[in-house]
Amino acid sequence: MPPENERLSQERAYLIFNGQARHTIERLTAWFTHQWSGRAPATFNRHLDALRSAVAFWMDQGWLAADPTRRLRRRDRAPDRTRALTVADIEALLDLEVPLREKTLWTMLYETAARASEVLGLDIANLDRRNRRARVTRKGSAVDIIVWQTRTARLLPKLLAGRSRALCSSLNAELASLWQPATWTRSLGGPGCPTDALRRSSTS
Repeated sequence: MPPENERLSQERAYLIFNGQARHTIERLTAWFTHQWSGRAPATFNRHLDALRSAVAFWMDQGWLAADPTRRLRRRDRAPDRTRALTVADIEALLDLEVPLREKTLWTMLYETAARASEVLGLDIANLDRRNRRARVTRKGSAVDIIVWQTRTARLLPKLLAGRSRALCSSLNAELASLWQPATWTRSLGGPGCPTDALRRSSTS
């Protein structure tokens, strides 16, 4: 923006907020309330914080003489009353008659407490099945070790039986299909990869 236009914008802002301060506060309060009052308290507060951050900058620059957001108040967040699943609930879930891929993924997520993206990013070659562990990349690119228990240790050999590292080296290729539409037609591993057969069976 050219310097002269920037100065005009600053002067316009100054006149709007200071020359008509009372009306501006009322209009801003009404607009913000209408815009965000129907949203969750966390969303309302986040946008209010962003607006107040901008206002603080404008006041530091001398463009505002008073805070036009002063009538707005942050909202209290409702307490989280959701309950965690009981051990019995989890056991019942893992005992459901579902395809081996789903059962392995659910079990591995539960036993390792890893994120889905971390498990789906595992390579077969990097699975230390003897010691029941694998190296994963956490959020923020931190490298960590996940460890699983007996149930996963029993399921993995069944899931990976006959998998060729040369043709299909990624556990991602096997499990990621859980997140694809049923009509998905591209094989993750290419022709010859075991997931190709799985893909064909899921779309037939």
